[in-house]
This record gives sequence, structure tokens and C-alpha cells, in this order.
Amino acid sequence: MLLTVNYDTFPLLQLAATEEAPNAVRVKSLEGISWLVSMKKKAIQKMNMIQPILDVVFSLMCHCDDDEEDLEDSEETEKAASYAARVS
Repeated sequence: MLLTVNYDTFPLLQLAATEEAPNAVRVKSLEGISWLVSMKKKAIQKMNMIQPILDVVFSLMCHCDDDEEDLEDSEETEKAASYAARVS
């Protein structure tokens, strides 16, 4: 895992931060985080989850993935690091 965050309150962060999870699962969890942030801004602020979300997103964006084994599938599947840049 990349970080230690209280995942009991926000399990989507656990999925996004887990390096062992498949890339598709990590991207879907980031989509869920993005939706929650766009729809429930005040709830995210009340739960003090802004800093943990930013920590996970920035660590994913900075994480360098050296294995380029699935180049032919790059159109269908998206890397978690590239999707993390779009989480608003």
C-alpha cells in the first residue's frame, strides 16, 4: 500500500492505494472518488477526507509504472496514475 489512511470511513481509498489490486479496479475506485467529490463536497469536507484523498491521488500520479507489458490493451484499459490526474 502507498499510504496509511483510515480506510474504515472511505474504503474506495483503500482500493485506489492498493498496488496489488488490478488496474481496472483501481480506476473504478478513482471514478467513485471523483463522483463523490463532485456530488458530495460538503460531506467530504465534514469527514475530513480531503487530505487523504489528495494524498492517494498525488501518490498515484507520482508513482512511476515501468512495466509496459500491455501496450496493445492501452486503448481499452486505463492506468490508475493517468486517471488520478482527472479526479476533481
